[in-house]
Amino acid sequence: MCHLPREHTTTFYLIKNLLTTIFNSSKPIYIWSERDELTTFVIYNLFSATQISLTNFQNLLDKFKEQWQQQHS
Repeated sequence: MCHLPREHTTTFYLIKNLLTTIFNSSKPIYIWSERDELTTFVIYNLFSATQISLTNFQNLLDKFKEQWQQQHS
């Protein structure tokens, strides 16, 4: 179930604009998973696969695993 406004409304445009700002590649976005999980949402036209691939994601789960292994091995 999708609760997004219709594509040609001002609200949709504002949400899309916000996501464009968030996915700006100049700033890191900290995530706890893989960036690929976002690709399933591309169908809603709020952002593109290219935007996702250019975004500077920092996967904290991977960093946590590394640090955990260093401290507990």
